[in-house]
Amino acid sequence: LRKINPDFDDSWVVESYRQHVDAAQPIIGTNYGDRMPGHRTPVAGVYLANTTQVYPEDRGTNYAVRMGVHVANMVMDDRRRAGGSGPTRRPRRTQRTRSGVSS
Repeated sequence: LRKINPDFDDSWVVESYRQHVDAAQPIIGTNYGDRMPGHRTPVAGVYLANTTQVYPEDRGTNYAVRMGVHVANMVMDDRRRAGGSGPTRRPRRTQRTRSGVSS
């Protein structure tokens, strides 16, 4: 934290937790697809996207990227429906050409 804020002081920490998992990836039980949490949570504006939600695929960067795009679009759609501020449309994709990137 001191790399981010050189003035950081340990006394600012009220509580801390350590998460430790013995497995390298989530261990998915039987019928997990029926119990898997959705990306929207009961808390408005808070979304859940983690490795347990790439089921039934195995973990992988491509699945994480796909989920990130999906949840980002979900957030933007929810904001648009709620009349919130921010982007009103998805960013336009750029197309690659032999000479580089063009819009």
